[in-house]
Amino acid sequence: MNTSVIWAIIIAVVVIAVVYYVWFDKEKKADVNKDGVVDMKDMEAAVDKAVEEIKELADETKEVAKKTRKRATATVKKVTFPGASAKKAIEAVTKVAVADPAGNSGIPAPAPKGFDGRKVTLVTKTVPNRKLPAQAVIILNTIEALGGTASQSEIVGALLENGLKTVQSPKRIYTFYRKDLMEEGYITYA
Repeated sequence: MNTSVIWAIIIAVVVIAVVYYVWFDKEKKADVNKDGVVDMKDMEAAVDKAVEEIKELADETKEVAKKTRKRATATVKKVTFPGASAKKAIEAVTKVAVADPAGNSGIPAPAPKGFDGRKVTLVTKTVPNRKLPAQAVIILNTIEALGGTASQSEIVGALLENGLKTVQSPKRIYTFYRKDLMEEGYITYA
């Protein structure tokens, strides 16, 4: 935050606090004599209270500014390279500032062996009070026919042989049901 903005906020708070405590405070009404002059005791108390609030606000603002400076300093330290040109420094800052969408979106990282090499194990074919679609049952039967553990490419290749009838590709059917089958506890990665 800019220093002038902080001071403008502080001054505005002082003015508002003084007006509130002098004119609108229900517990301490300002004593006004017949000439319309406000008793200075109430005014001084209101100003003192406003000054205390301003000091608290200033302390909070300083803490936020310190935290902001620390974060900015840490970022600069990460990307500052001795002897680097301005162009390289800007590129480094840009690379650090851009968030990796795959790391933040909940998308799992690719398997080390890819889709085809990842092994899947059959845990169970039945879960109480849960009925599966016919295509999901065919996937479970295929894994069982392959010995209970098989790579995903073996499963996809054997789906048509085990009774899958669909217009879509077997891989699409398998990937559609895989998440639900894993969440329900029917299958797991080996």
